[in-house]
Amino acid sequence: MKRLLLVPCAAAMFAIASINALAGTPPLPTSYTGGSETTATIGLRFDFGDMNPEIVGSVRHTNTNSSNHVTGGVGEISIPLMRGRNLAPTVRLLGTVGSPTVQGLAGAGYDFGNQQLLLSGGVQGPFVEGGLDVQLDGTLHPYLGVNSYNGAKKRKFVPPPPSM
Repeated sequence: MKRLLLVPCAAAMFAIASINALAGTPPLPTSYTGGSETTATIGLRFDFGDMNPEIVGSVRHTNTNSSNHVTGGVGEISIPLMRGRNLAPTVRLLGTVGSPTVQGLAGAGYDFGNQQLLLSGGVQGPFVEGGLDVQLDGTLHPYLGVNSYNGAKKRKFVPPPPSM
C-alpha cells in the first residue's frame, strides 16, 4: 500500500519541480523576417461609371516587414470589353499599404477612352477588389472586380539558435 502511494506522490513532486524550473527560465527569443515580391495578376472588373466590363492586368511589387505591414506599388491597365470605346485602356499607378490580406490603394492614372486624368483609390482583398476613379472633370467611376491576387507575402518565423 505504501508503494502505491509513493508513485503518485513522486510524480506530483517531479511535476511541481519541473514547473518551478521552467518558470525561472527566460522565454526563447521570437523573431520574424519580412520579404518582398513582384506579382503579375489578371482579372475582370465592372466599371459602374461607364457600365462596362473590363479586363485588368497588373504588376504589383510589395514589401512586407517583420510586423506584417505591407507597402508597395501597383501598375495596371484595364481594357473595356464593350460599348464602342475602341478598346481604349485606362492606366493607373498606385501605391499600396496594409496587411498581407487586405491593402488600400491610392494613386493616379489616365483614361484614354474619356481622355481624362483621374485619381484612384480602392481596396484589394484576396481575389476581390473595389474602388473609385474620379476624373478631373468630376465624373465618378466606381468599380468592383475579381482577380488572381491572393495577397502579399507574409512574414516568416525565424527559429531561435540552438542553445548550448
